[in-house]
Parts: sequence; C-alpha cells; structure tokens
Amino acid sequence: MTGGGRLRTAVGCLVTLAIVVPLVWLWWASRVPSSYSVMDMGYLDYGGGPAPAAAGMPGMEHGASVADLRTESTQPPDVAFDLTTREQRFTLPTGEQVDGYTVNGRSPGPTLRVHVGDLVEVHLHNANVVGGITLHWHGVDVPNGEDGVAGVTQDAVAPGDEFTYRWVAPHTGTYWYHSHQVSHEQVVGGLFGAIVVLPRVSTSSTTGAGSTTGAGSTTGAGSFTVSLIPETLSRTTLGLKQPGEPVNLEVDVVAKYVEKMLQERA
Repeated sequence: MTGGGRLRTAVGCLVTLAIVVPLVWLWWASRVPSSYSVMDMGYLDYGGGPAPAAAGMPGMEHGASVADLRTESTQPPDVAFDLTTREQRFTLPTGEQVDGYTVNGRSPGPTLRVHVGDLVEVHLHNANVVGGITLHWHGVDVPNGEDGVAGVTQDAVAPGDEFTYRWVAPHTGTYWYHSHQVSHEQVVGGLFGAIVVLPRVSTSSTTGAGSTTGAGSTTGAGSFTVSLIPETLSRTTLGLKQPGEPVNLEVDVVAKYVEKMLQERA
C-alpha cells in the first residue's frame, strides 16, 4: 500500500471513530437504569427563602415520611366503602362484552356519595389485577399519604393484598377515583368511578332531612341525578320552585367518555 493509501485509510478510520464513538456514548448515557429513586431527581426550590434546618431524609431537609402524612386512624369513620378490583370480561350498557377492569364487579365502579366533613374510609382489595393497583381521588384534597400515587405516596397493592384509605371530604362537588398504577391501561380499561360530595345536611337544607350516605345511598327531596345528555333542562325537569334555589347536579362526564373508549376497543 502506498503512502497516500495508508493516509486515506487512517483518515477514514479517524472519521469513522469521530462519528461512532459519540453515538455509542449517547446510547450508553440514555439507557434507562434498572432501578432509580424519585428522591434523586430534581432539586429543592425554597422560592428564594432560607432552607429549613436539616431534618428527615437525606436531600430532603424539610422532609417527612409519607407514612406520617396520613389521616388519623383511631376515630371511627362516618361512612365506609369496600371496593374490590378485578381484571375480567364484563358487559357494557350497550350489551357489548370487553376485557378490562371492574370495581365491585362493574365499570364504572360504584359512586361514592358522602357529605362535606365526613370522615371517609375506603377499604381496597385487589382480587387479581396482576400489575397492582392504587386509588387516586381526582380533584379531592386529601393528605399526601392517602393520594394513591404508586411509587411516590404508597406501594402498589399487589394481587391478594389490601389497603385502607382515610380522608375527610373537604368541599362539595362531583369528582372521580381511578387507578394510579399502569393508569394508561387500567383507567381506559374501566378501573374508575365517581365521587359525589354533598353539602352537610341540616334541618334548613334544601336537600331535606333524613338523607343517608354510603353505597346505595339516597338523598332527600331537592337532590337528584341528571345525566349529561343533549336535552334542554327546564325548571320543571329540575324540580325547582323558586329562582336561585340550590340544587345538586351529578354530571356523569368521565364515565361516558371512558365508556366510549371501551366501545372503540371492543
């Protein structure tokens, strides 16, 4: 090989290495680790204020254990629910059968009806959901340890295991609960339900006396359910007597949206 040929070969090798080595390094640096901790991510931002005295976990000077950020457990609940989740084949209201997830044998799961200020206890059982489950109370302000975010505020509940959530209903509204473990699959597959927080019942309340809470509960006169359908709701339909009279509406938006996705999957 002539001197010119050796030079061209050497230059070609250097150019190849200049291209391949950075690519190999980028590939190596971008691999997902076999395990990692969310505590090692990001940084602590105190908003310009002084950092508090060291306490809690390393790197979390102001931190506290999530186990301590839960609702006190000695007081008896005002209302309690037992929810069992399963991976199974079930029938949609349209009559179509789909493979997915149920809560107490149905999807959407049972509606949890409570009143403002109620101490709510939800006992969750995982019958056979292989990927594990948690329940997140979407839109409800609960203590961090009750928030149901797998890998952050609690471990996922494995098949055959149980977990009890306790929280105080803070304000009125219609919300929903759903799995926060493999949620892109489990929620679309049907693992969700509604939460309705009603005003605190009093003798002067328009919801009427004698209202009860819990599974299968009913409310007094003046409180009712209206589905989200494209119809004009008149004062007669709503049962209102005077302008400005308060009324509770349970708007079933999420259920209808996810039901539509399930039908598209079928």
